[in-house]
Amino acid sequence: MKHFLITLLLCASSLHAQNPLKGEWITSSLLRDFKEGYQNLLVLTQREDERGGYATEFKKNDKNQYISYYFAPCGNDCFPSVLGTFQLIAPSYVRLNALTFEQTGDCKHKNETLHNDTADYYIYKVSNKKIFLVKSTSKNEKEDQEKAKNYLLVTNIRNVRYNQQPKMEIEVKGMKPLPAQVEKYATDILQLKNFKILVYNKLDSRPLWVFAVKDLTIGTITYVIQENYYDAKGKEVAGFFDCTEAEIKKFRQ
Repeated sequence: MKHFLITLLLCASSLHAQNPLKGEWITSSLLRDFKEGYQNLLVLTQREDERGGYATEFKKNDKNQYISYYFAPCGNDCFPSVLGTFQLIAPSYVRLNALTFEQTGDCKHKNETLHNDTADYYIYKVSNKKIFLVKSTSKNEKEDQEKAKNYLLVTNIRNVRYNQQPKMEIEVKGMKPLPAQVEKYATDILQLKNFKILVYNKLDSRPLWVFAVKDLTIGTITYVIQENYYDAKGKEVAGFFDCTEAEIKKFRQ
């Protein structure tokens, strides 16, 4: 029993010493609402000289705390932040738990306790300056690693715009991704019989998503773009068009 406890302590110490998340990172949002679909992928980019946006710092203390916050070059703004904890549950997995939400600045001040806002993420090192945190439900490292690699297909894409009418358009309510409609697009417009949506991701701050659709017969990948907007009559619609790999390459950073 004594040997078992010593082993546990050594493992915990080793995980803490090898913490790949240590430091301060730029993120696309506050690290909270982990049950929501838009938090399936968290992209952490090493902070350098950014003047505004969202950042998250994983603190070096015995409480394993993180603070996620909005920052801006001037004080005349609204500043939300989240305090939480992180636990390295395996060398490639971290459990995030958002605890409190605070808001100060030129807006209504808030101080709220968050409940059951937790999820487990697979840690995938893209480079020395970038990490993907991919939400995991299976803890199957092989599956999670494949999912992380697929996310490389639909990230680092900017300014996807075409001067053309969408190939498919539907009325919608709410700004959210529509994978079922992308499946319909793949069947009706792309004429695919055997396919799979590998992964999808929201681009920038606009209501625009890119889906990587793989033709399982010949192995090619087509990128289906969904963009939500209001038409000339003021109706909320989602428009869909597609790009080949060669076309999407023009928009990769």
